[in-house]
Parts: sequence; structure tokens; C-alpha cells
Amino acid sequence: MSDLQRSPFYKEDGDFVFQLGSTLYKVEADTFLTQSWPLKARIDRSVPNYKGSSDDNPFRLNSEIIAQDDFDALIEFYYNPATADTREKCLSILLACFALTLPETEATVQAILETIDSSSAPAASVNAANMKADKLLAKYQKQLRHINDLHATVIERFKEDWVRRHSEESRDDAENSGT
Repeated sequence: MSDLQRSPFYKEDGDFVFQLGSTLYKVEADTFLTQSWPLKARIDRSVPNYKGSSDDNPFRLNSEIIAQDDFDALIEFYYNPATADTREKCLSILLACFALTLPETEATVQAILETIDSSSAPAASVNAANMKADKLLAKYQKQLRHINDLHATVIERFKEDWVRRHSEESRDDAENSGT
């Protein structure tokens, strides 16, 4: 653990340890596992020394999938929801929700974002923060399109497989009844 550092969001009373890059985060596991079926499917807390059980055995997050700033924003939001007070922060949290499949948190933050967007003056000048937020939104939308494309591909493969299986069964039934 010598190269690892603890995040400011590392909570001693937490029961689950994430590692993102060289940073450890100790959090309440249920915050994530009750929402994220992919995480829940990969973590078996009934076995000793499961991934995420300690600083020495953290659950490693892929920094190509989730950015450190986005994960920090998500953790900060869980500890203090009032931190989701800008469009940029909400989009950052949404990227983390999307990466970790946290639909309830995502819905909450989307509602906050809609409130922020609707309360903004329409003639507000474009500044650096808005430009960065727009880039985050574009990144979020790109990831969403990618997931939707993957989902459509999986559905299409399922349909093709289903049709193939039923065609084979029908053919087998026809052959069996003809003999």
C-alpha cells in the first residue's frame, strides 16, 4: 500500500474499499451494491477477504471507464448532496453513475440538473465552466449512445438466437413427426 494514498472521502467507518488509480476510497458498500447490479454480481461479501474488503484487497476501478474527478464528485455527492449545485458537477456525477450503473442516483442527479438548467437565465453568457460542462455532457451522451448501441446489439443477437433455436426445434419436430 506504500504507493497508495487515501482519498479525502476515505471514511474509517466504511465497510468497502475502492481503488481508482493510486487512491483508496473507503465507503459504505450498500450505497453502491443496492443500486449497481454489475458491482453486486462481481462482489461476494460472504467469502473471506473478498475484493473490496480492505486496503490490502481493494476493488479496483478502471480509470479508462471512470475518471477520478467524476468518482470524487459522486462520493462527495453521497456525503453531501448539496454539492451537486452546478451543471458541471451534476454532469460529472452522472458520468460516474453511468460508469458504475447507479440508476437511482442517476435519476436524482438528472432531476437536480433539470432544476439547475431551468433556473438558469436563457441569455447567460458562455463561460469556461459552461464550456467544460458541455464537454462533460457530450462525453456522457457519447457513453450513453455506446451503451444503447451495445444493448441493441445484444437484443438483436438474442432475437437471432431465439429464431434460430425455434427454427431448429420446428425442423426437428417436423422431421420427428414425418418418420
